[in-house]
Amino acid sequence: QAGNGNGSGWLVGGESGVGKSRLLTELRTHAMVEGLLVLNGQAASEGTAPYSIWLDALRRLILVTELDPVDAAIFKPLLPDIEQLLQMTVPDLPPIDPQVAQERLLDAIVSLLTRQTQPMLVVLEDLHWANESLEIVRRLLPTLPMLPVLLIGTYRNEERPTLPDMLPGIRTMTIPRLNQAEIRELSQAMLGKRGQEPEVVNLLQRETEGNAFFVVEVVRALAEEAGRLDEIGRRTLPNTVFSGGVQTVIGRRLDRITANAKPLLELAAVLGRTLDLRVLGQQGPLEGWLMECANAQVLEVWENQWRFAHDKLREGLLDRLLPDHLRQRHQQAAEAIESAYSDDPSYAAALTVHWGAANVPEKERSYAKIAGEQALRNSTYMDARKYLGRALVLSKNLSVSEVLVLHMQLGEVLLGVADYTAAKIHYQTAQALAESINDQLDRVKALIGIGRAADMQGQRDESETAYHQAVLLARALNHPALTAEALVYSSAVDSLHETYDVAYLRLKEAISIYE
Repeated sequence: QAGNGNGSGWLVGGESGVGKSRLLTELRTHAMVEGLLVLNGQAASEGTAPYSIWLDALRRLILVTELDPVDAAIFKPLLPDIEQLLQMTVPDLPPIDPQVAQERLLDAIVSLLTRQTQPMLVVLEDLHWANESLEIVRRLLPTLPMLPVLLIGTYRNEERPTLPDMLPGIRTMTIPRLNQAEIRELSQAMLGKRGQEPEVVNLLQRETEGNAFFVVEVVRALAEEAGRLDEIGRRTLPNTVFSGGVQTVIGRRLDRITANAKPLLELAAVLGRTLDLRVLGQQGPLEGWLMECANAQVLEVWENQWRFAHDKLREGLLDRLLPDHLRQRHQQAAEAIESAYSDDPSYAAALTVHWGAANVPEKERSYAKIAGEQALRNSTYMDARKYLGRALVLSKNLSVSEVLVLHMQLGEVLLGVADYTAAKIHYQTAQALAESINDQLDRVKALIGIGRAADMQGQRDESETAYHQAVLLARALNHPALTAEALVYSSAVDSLHETYDVAYLRLKEAISIYE
């Protein structure tokens, strides 16, 4: 149907290991055979750049879509490499209100997707970890019936059961665990006729409870014990595969990795499911290590990228690490990223996570501030709130002016997420700090922030007072831009309260300043 211009959006739920990824692999293959453009994205639990799940898709689409200079400039904060991709100079746009910038960016992304005429399959995995990226899905859903686009997302429904309610209009599908008949069918596909034997099927049912990933792993473990697949069932089967159950089975596969190769595999697990060979390559040559891990079926190549064959293998490896060992691996990861991508702000979020887990607060704070500022520029307010808030928590050794800036930034973020009470508190704190160091310029900015927050709370008197003080102080500082800004916000309040004559005079004065 999508190929005929009648697209749709689907959300496929199920627990980890139930078969979601396998289903999508088959769907991708079928789509490519049918001539569809296949775009992929995968969310991660933490430490990702703004709208990260869409970045690879956007990079592919801008290469096949004619963009005017303004569109390219809108994407530039999100895609810092856009000039290299388009082989052209892309100017920076003038700064605007973050909420307006967010709307502009989201509109540009949705417009880019809806302008495509080639039938497309868009696959977004692990949406239970996605935040701001879901807003693009929400905005895209109403347009899909008129587009040649099939959008499919996956999620672990036990981790985020309310996700379908957050995406109105999306169709849902849940993949359940295998029942006994389906286990028998899968067992037969792997083992032949012996896979149908009741004792084999009953063992698989008992050990795996129908989780498809576990079924495959248990069969693999049985084959290792028997020596060959076709030997399973010829001998007496155990009551249980191993005393530790499927976790021990996963551990056995990880134990195939030699001691020399294991440290790098642990580092890869800390970095995420998809391998960044540039980062891992900081530790030395990778070819032999990759082949060893692939032969052990711990790593695989997917979409021309190396990754863990299943996230449960990565999670199993992390579960084995003692706290001190895990901390060391996070520090190693942070140092490798710094070496591979020095001064690249798109890795600030990941570095915040790794330095935090390594218990190096100075580095964590530094990167949290960079990540928060990047998120604020891209209007991804939830991430901005998290990272700037973390930087503030770790601000013990910062100067007053540096702490002031963090409060101002958090005030802007909280206005963006409509938490006006918290926004006003941050702006009030910023004003007090500005007064303490006689920073009159930042005091004006803080007063404007207080006015905006109070206005959104319907507290007109407080808002008017803050704006009035801001105008007087900005005039005293002979700062036309801030004077005009305070007058514009004040005139908007007057208009909302229908005191149009006062609003007109203030707006007229602001216009005269801008002219």
